[in-house]
Amino acid sequence: MYSLPIARGFTRLSAIYVTFWDGAEKWVNRFFHPSAGTPNTTTANTLEYNMTIGAERWPSFNVESTQEAYYRLRLTTAAHMGSDLSSITPFQYRGFKFIIGQSFEKAPGQSSHTGINTRSGSQLTLNFKNLGAATTIHVVMIYDQVVNLSAAGVEVLE
Repeated sequence: MYSLPIARGFTRLSAIYVTFWDGAEKWVNRFFHPSAGTPNTTTANTLEYNMTIGAERWPSFNVESTQEAYYRLRLTTAAHMGSDLSSITPFQYRGFKFIIGQSFEKAPGQSSHTGINTRSGSQLTLNFKNLGAATTIHVVMIYDQVVNLSAAGVEVLE
């Protein structure tokens, strides 16, 4: 199991997206899947992951299948609300468009600033098992920040 401590200090962490690259082709449009080319029924050497912020864990149990990872990506992008922004088919997702998505929103799509408060110094850790030939991990974090814009400048509020 690999653990990557990522960051601390965001006001409200809303979501995180993770992609892998194995050194083949372009890293901007081909996202490596450690289980690519194996049948869906294979359980040996499949990718497992979870994320922790402080003492809290997301999801409660490890994600152990491509199907669950795809479901969580669709939840993160609000695809279950009928506003699917993804053009990734399940076939592409299993092969060369693998993206991990995890939402930390308490009320997704309903209100802003409902993400996890990490201002107190909580550290985000990504935990992965069975990454295969992945050599690079790309992480994108979405967070909410309140600012005060005025003629005097920009003030970042807590």
